[in-house]
Amino acid sequence: MYRMRIEDSPELVAMATPMHCILPPPGLTREAAQELEEDPTGTDVDDAEGGALYLGSMAAALDLGPLQDHSIRHLVQVLEPPQPVPSLSGDPRELDWELKYLRIEIDDDPGPEAAQELAENLVPACDYIANALGRRESVLVHCHQGVSRSAAVVIAFLIRDRGMSYAEALEFVRERRFCVRPNQGFVEVLREWEKTCLSLRYVQETEICDVCGEPRPTGRMRKVSDCRDDGCPYSLFHPLSLHHNGRSIVPSEEHGFLLLQAVFTHTRVSETRNRMTMRVQIRPLASGETPDTFI
Repeated sequence: MYRMRIEDSPELVAMATPMHCILPPPGLTREAAQELEEDPTGTDVDDAEGGALYLGSMAAALDLGPLQDHSIRHLVQVLEPPQPVPSLSGDPRELDWELKYLRIEIDDDPGPEAAQELAENLVPACDYIANALGRRESVLVHCHQGVSRSAAVVIAFLIRDRGMSYAEALEFVRERRFCVRPNQGFVEVLREWEKTCLSLRYVQETEICDVCGEPRPTGRMRKVSDCRDDGCPYSLFHPLSLHHNGRSIVPSEEHGFLLLQAVFTHTRVSETRNRMTMRVQIRPLASGETPDTFI
C-alpha cells in the first residue's frame, strides 16, 4: 500500500515548516528579495534590522534561536490558553532578548462564537502589527499550525494596511505558506472586514450648491491615496483617514477626539461650480475629558 510522505504534499511541507516570511523587512536588495522568493522561510535573508512579518505554528514560538536569528521581538498568539513561551537553550544571547506578546484567545472553530471573537480582535491585532513594523521590529503571528487562526489575522492586516482584497491577500499569503486555509466562519468575518476597509478607502466628493451655498454630494467617490502629505484629505496620513501615523482612527462615539482647529476652503472650479475642502487638527481625548465638540 502506498503511504504518502510529507515531501509529496506541498501543503504538508508548509505545515511542517515552523514559519514563513510574509512581508520582508524594508530596504531589501534585489538579490535578497530573489532569495526570499526562492526560500519563503527567510532562512537565507539578512533581516537583522527587523521589520518583517512572519506567519507560523506553535513550533516557531517555542524555539528562541530562530526568533533571534530573524530579529523577531513580537509574538501575536492567536490560540486558546495556555499560550507557549520559548524554551531557553542556555545561549547567553537569550538573556538580553525581550519578547513582547499580544495574546488573543480564539478557538479554531467555524461557529459564530469564534468568528465573533476574531471580529472583535482584528483592529487591535492589526494595530499591534502595524506599530511594530513601523518601528522596524519583526513580528511572528502564530496559532497551533499556522493554518487558520493566525492566517486570518495576517490576511486581515494585508487587507487593511496593504490595501488588498480578501482574494488578493489570501493568494499572497498562500504563495508564501501553502497550507493556509482559514475556516469558513473566519472567511465570512474577513469578507465583512474587506467591505468595511474598502468603504473607508473612499470619500464622497462635495461641491457648493449655487442656490443655497451649502455643500452637497456630487455622487462621485474618490479613492484615498497613498500620498504621505498629511495636508491632503485623500491621504492615508491625513488625520481623518483610517490610519494616521500607524494608528487607527476609530469613530469618536467609541473613543472620542477633540477638535482643535477646522479650516474650510472654497475653491472656484468653474463659473458655475465651487468645491469645498476641509482641513482639521484633532487629538485623542485625555482621560476624564468631556468636551462639547467631537469629531
